[in-house]
Amino acid sequence: MIIEDRVRGPFPLCHLDLHYGNMLFDKEYNLTGIIDWSSAQAAPLEQLSVCPEFATFPGMSDEENQPMIDFKNLVVQSIREIEQDQERKPPLDNPDLDITGQSNLTPLSTYMASKGVEITYRQYMSSPRGSLFAGRMVAGLIYGKSVTWEQLKEVYGAMSLF
Repeated sequence: MIIEDRVRGPFPLCHLDLHYGNMLFDKEYNLTGIIDWSSAQAAPLEQLSVCPEFATFPGMSDEENQPMIDFKNLVVQSIREIEQDQERKPPLDNPDLDITGQSNLTPLSTYMASKGVEITYRQYMSSPRGSLFAGRMVAGLIYGKSVTWEQLKEVYGAMSLF
């Protein structure tokens, strides 16, 4: 799922292995550092939104998945508050950049709260062995319980089979 207004950047720095084992906390549980930056890269916002800790499990009940949903909602709300308080500044490597036109870019919190992030996660984390299962989950997220021929034509158009 592509965020159209972010196709050409800006691309944030993504840790790509950000989980509780790579976070350092003090005795009051304040985050004091992040370790293991070996896979870090500048990447699209969609990549930054992929977080295994937010994943729900299809084999578990809604009640069993609720802690993951609550945690994700808390993180999204916290990011939204930071975004609202954040002062818009040009990037350090281009201090003269006019950022007034960038104020309408899709914020990370908006994307993280969308169905698109679940689709991105399922595609990104899928292994070759689990790809059929992941494909079914993604199709369910996109189309619901069933897909009509009209929906498929709308997505793929009229194209020849060979």
